[in-house]
Amino acid sequence: MRGIGEILVIGSLGDIRDLTGVAGFISSNLGDVGVDALLISYTDLRFVSELESFGLENVYYIEERSLETPEEISSALIQMIKSHDYRYIIGVSSKILKEAFAIASQKLERVLMVDIASIERDEKGLVAVRSVMAGRVRSRERVPEKAFIIVGVGRSKPAKISDRKTMIKPLKIDLERKLNILERKPKAAATVRLEEAEIIVSVGRGFRSKEDLKIAFELAEALGGQVGCSRPIAADLKWLPEEHWVGLSGKKVKPKLYIALGISGQPQHIAGILDSRIIVAVNKDPNAPIFKNSDYGIVGDLYEFIPLFKDMIKSLKAG
Repeated sequence: MRGIGEILVIGSLGDIRDLTGVAGFISSNLGDVGVDALLISYTDLRFVSELESFGLENVYYIEERSLETPEEISSALIQMIKSHDYRYIIGVSSKILKEAFAIASQKLERVLMVDIASIERDEKGLVAVRSVMAGRVRSRERVPEKAFIIVGVGRSKPAKISDRKTMIKPLKIDLERKLNILERKPKAAATVRLEEAEIIVSVGRGFRSKEDLKIAFELAEALGGQVGCSRPIAADLKWLPEEHWVGLSGKKVKPKLYIALGISGQPQHIAGILDSRIIVAVNKDPNAPIFKNSDYGIVGDLYEFIPLFKDMIKSLKAG
């Protein structure tokens, strides 16, 4: 029916722009049904007009405020779905949307599909594709008639959905704020950008103390790389900030060279490094799982390896 979409994409302005690719594919396979959008962050309406070029049906925004918590987002979604009965609600993978979608899908008794890499079509209908078992297995799952869909970051690109004229509308919903935010502090700008690094020297439990990490930083400097770490170093011991954390719950990286020092190689860590071009592992335990996923493995003491390797690099650079 003209005027109301059957698909709802939700997120920031940029998220919605990117999700037009996946939403458009689903729409075309359902007979070019309309696609609506809900902005969860307050945005100047002059910028919202950017979305008009994608052929969305309606773009909704909350007047003078943002949806700031999973509870607020899920409440807004539930009210919109009860009003319009959207078949698919699509968002980009993030902590807040995963929690919000989980709440809403549970209350509405709908399927929740997470970390979807792509949507395809076969002779029976739509199929969602995602990686499971730490990225080792590609799972193809039938998309039901109605579902919440979380798309992996970077897995959808902007695309024109239709020639429809987009309506930009304020949305009036009842929001009960259970959480009062007293203060906001800007997060310090990240100095570590592992996603863009070509060389990563990563540290694990094989290091005996926080002070010993200094030799890994020195090696990374000699190589012109950055320092990453496994979960215990960032989450348990807190020897490094989370911006260094590599793995399923940390950052997924794809450097030309990944050097794992004293990292055992648990599946959660392996999931974050599979796209590395070359993986080198150094570990005293010859049975460490990391060796099964490495291009080169060194069974030995990292405290002996690092100084020798660093001196060799410096010697090569000196000519």
